[in-house]
Amino acid sequence: MADEPPTQASATLLPYAGPAHPDRNYATIFADGIMSVAHGNGLIKLHLFRQDPSFIGDSTNVLTPIAQVVMPYVGFVSAVTFFRRYLEIMKASGAITQELVDQCDAAWSKPKSGEG
Repeated sequence: MADEPPTQASATLLPYAGPAHPDRNYATIFADGIMSVAHGNGLIKLHLFRQDPSFIGDSTNVLTPIAQVVMPYVGFVSAVTFFRRYLEIMKASGAITQELVDQCDAAWSKPKSGEG
C-alpha cells in the first residue's frame, strides 16, 4: 500500500555483489553534520564537520571541517531520496521520533543572520 512506510528491503536501492564486510582499509568518517554546501557545473559539494571540545576545559566547542563529499546532481538527488525513505524506516522502528524531525526542520527554517 502506498501509505505504508517503506520496509528495510525497500531502502536497498542498488544491488551489491561485493564482500559481506568491509576490509580493514575501508574508510570511516565520523561527522556531527554538514557545515556548508555548494553547487555548480553539475556537482554538489558537502562539507562535513566535527564538533570539538576545548582541551583546556573551558566549555567551548569549535566546528572543525573534516571532509568534503563531491557528487553529481543525480547522485545528490538519489541520496536525498534514499535518506527520506530511510528516515521513515527509522521513525517506524522507533529509532527516532517525529518530534526530533520537527525540531531539525524548525532549526533549518530559521533565517540566518543577515537573511530575510
